[in-house]
Amino acid sequence: MTLNKRLALRATGVLLAVGLAVPMLAAAQQDRPVRSAGEVKAAVNFCTQLSKRPAAQRFAAQLQQKEQNLARRRTEFQGAVQGTRNGRDAKLDAMRNTQDKKRTEAATRLMGKARNDAQKAAVSAFDAAIAAALTTRREAVNAANAAFRKGLDEARISRKTAVDAAVKTFKEAVTAAEAKAKTDCAADGADAAKIREAMTASISAARRQMQTAVQAAEKVGSQVSDLTKTRNDALRAAQDAFKTAVEKARNDFKAAVVAAAPAETPEGEADSSS
Repeated sequence: MTLNKRLALRATGVLLAVGLAVPMLAAAQQDRPVRSAGEVKAAVNFCTQLSKRPAAQRFAAQLQQKEQNLARRRTEFQGAVQGTRNGRDAKLDAMRNTQDKKRTEAATRLMGKARNDAQKAAVSAFDAAIAAALTTRREAVNAANAAFRKGLDEARISRKTAVDAAVKTFKEAVTAAEAKAKTDCAADGADAAKIREAMTASISAARRQMQTAVQAAEKVGSQVSDLTKTRNDALRAAQDAFKTAVEKARNDFKAAVVAAAPAETPEGEADSSS
């Protein structure tokens, strides 16, 4: 083999070696994230700072204000709900009192027109039937409203429980991520930058999980729609039953009044015996 051939072979080998080495070096550089000077310093001091001020304390301070705001909004909302309910109950009571007053006045007028004891008894029976129909309807309305409000309260409690559980899970995840970071920092040859990145990733994932759980917990619209439909159906059924009872009472009263009417004496018969 001539000298030129040997040189050519060696040059080829060098080129092949360099050609293989460059891609490998580039791949290694791509796997290593580029950090700024501030990030490098923060990573180096991470383990030291972690022992001085735990991450759980930092997040606890941030969450405390949010939890206080949430508790305040919940209290204000519950107060507004109770105020609305009290107002509606007061209007309903006033309307019922007006109904009772009108019923009593109507019974008094009918009683004044009764011509005998049998008709007076018919008036009393009619008034009692109307009173019973009103009582039945009121009980049904009260039950429907109570069930509706109970369902709403349970839905809100369920949402509150879910939100509180999501926040609790997030806090526990932060504490666990911090504990692991401390353990990793105490190991020989610990890479503070990687430990910091791992803890940050764990906390970010826990935050996303909390946000997802909170958003899901706030979707109670379908429950409210179902409760509203159930209540309205019950109210319509109560009104229909009331109308049926009133119609029956009216027909019974008319029949009783007619049957109890005093017989009319034809003119001239009064003096026929004389």
